[in-house]
Amino acid sequence: VQMSFTNLFTKTSRLKFEKEFNAALLLALQTPLQGYIAGQEGMRLRPDRFHIFKNINGEKLIIIGKKDTVINSEKIIKAIDNTAINYAELSEGHMSHIENKSELTYILNRFIEK
Repeated sequence: VQMSFTNLFTKTSRLKFEKEFNAALLLALQTPLQGYIAGQEGMRLRPDRFHIFKNINGEKLIIIGKKDTVINSEKIIKAIDNTAINYAELSEGHMSHIENKSELTYILNRFIEK
């Protein structure tokens, strides 16, 4: 649990947001191991539903972290090229609600206001 959680942050972010990182890690460590494993397995095995997302009528936005160690941002940007899907690329990694809190809040508010 600790290793997979730690991998959601870059080394720089783990230090810069040490208080938030430690609080979130303590919360993750309270999750029963089997539940954590099942969640990880579910994410790994879930089928690709991009075609459904792509064809939904309405505004769509993907939030991407430039330094995400889990999700390949270049692959996502390439996949949404020539679609009606918008994206916002934030400066840090996978945990935007911690690493880019104010920027993420601004982007989400602008998206909702549309």
